[in-house]
Amino acid sequence: KSTLPAGVVTIAAVGDIVMGSTPNLPQDGGKSFFDGVQTDLAGDVVLGNLEGTLSVGGGSKCGAGSTNCYAFQTPPSYAAWLKKAGFTVLNLANNHAYDYGPPGQAQTLAALEKQRLATTGRPGEVAYQQVGEVKVAIVGFAPYSWAQPLTDIPAARRLVKKASANADVVIVTMHAGAEGTDHTHVRPGTETY
Repeated sequence: KSTLPAGVVTIAAVGDIVMGSTPNLPQDGGKSFFDGVQTDLAGDVVLGNLEGTLSVGGGSKCGAGSTNCYAFQTPPSYAAWLKKAGFTVLNLANNHAYDYGPPGQAQTLAALEKQRLATTGRPGEVAYQQVGEVKVAIVGFAPYSWAQPLTDIPAARRLVKKASANADVVIVTMHAGAEGTDHTHVRPGTETY
């Protein structure tokens, strides 16, 4: 039981989460993946950036024979390890959330929903979490077509305003970098992601 006063919300947030990618998965099926950081993932709201899909099969964004493209696909069952680790909400606004297109995204959403894990980051999407008397909204942004647009400032303001009207606290997260805005990003001298 928490010794924090009423109205206090604790937040833990992490960046990119990749729990392996088929066929290169942990030997124990991911069961111990978060063991070394379990105590760091303590909070009322535990937010992570799910970098990849929780899916099987389907077509990858990487072309056949590609040697410098990465598409991450982890089995849907690994959503249970996210829940066990303490996550409450996953950001899907990132460059790998659509690695296996609409079918991969649908499987990811179903796997997270099965574990009662909230998502944020898709266009217009706000995750809400009730923590005691405090309602928390979480909004994710990224510069990709399948995500809530990071660079459309008027739309971002509207979404944050909507979230604020329906919650006591709003958490905003973003995933961005020096890469392009499509799903095969190239930085000079590096690999395609």
